Amino acid sequence: MAFVSSIKVEHIQSVSWRLLGVGRVLRLPRKARAKSLVSIRPHKSMKIKKNNGYTINDYLEGILPNIKDPVIFEIGAKDFRSGKKILSLCGEGFTYYGFEPNPVNFPTKVLKHNPPKYNIIQAAISDFDGKAKFYQSSGLTTGASSLKEPNQVVFDCWPRLKFDSSVTVDVMRLDTLCEKEGVDHIDFIWADIQGAEYEMILGAQEILKSTKLLYMEYSDFELYKGQVRLHKMTKALPGNWRLIHKFQSRRQHKGQAAYGDVLLQNDDIKW
Repeated sequence: MAFVSSIKVEHIQSVSWRLLGVGRVLRLPRKARAKSLVSIRPHKSMKIKKNNGYTINDYLEGILPNIKDPVIFEIGAKDFRSGKKILSLCGEGFTYYGFEPNPVNFPTKVLKHNPPKYNIIQAAISDFDGKAKFYQSSGLTTGASSLKEPNQVVFDCWPRLKFDSSVTVDVMRLDTLCEKEGVDHIDFIWADIQGAEYEMILGAQEILKSTKLLYMEYSDFELYKGQVRLHKMTKALPGNWRLIHKFQSRRQHKGQAAYGDVLLQNDDIKW
């Protein structure tokens, strides 16, 4: 199966040249028309876990099946395991864009789990279009790789983690992609990009206005150089966003969670 291993951000014509051998582009379905979701809440069959409480999957099980033809963006797709779980809740009419810049993860690991109709793009997401240095993690996981250089606190929390190499990767703004592809709304963004979430938000000021839900990682510590705190990230979101739930990791640093994730809802969009 032929595929293109690099992209030219400044000459985006179509996502098809990163569809890993598929010669067509999935057309964006008509805008999802969810029938009056009364509230964001966990699925009724959810079992509360004593230590962690609700999980993101508990919430998504009560949300995604109610959205017709959802548009899903997974940023930091890695091996596509998270995306596979998300899309299993969406039925057949979804549109999916997955972004993974690390050549160690892409395309071999993504291909292992990737049905050919999905849009898999080898690029990092930030607040500019071009190229940048990408710090590659190894040892414990390749999933800690980032556009940002790790600080010592990362090694304090995960002693087996290594950052012995780097690579130059393509970088794009979400607004750039959405404008070129005609994506006029997103129902759910899953962002796991290791400290680069703030820059992702800055590069998505237009499409975030018509995005329903955002799930992203945060930390109260500067795990990566230049990583900003959650308060600054949420202030950068355009419009009125509401915190639905904060998920904290069991991993501790100085007596508190080393990192976590948040689920946010755009209150400017009526469901």
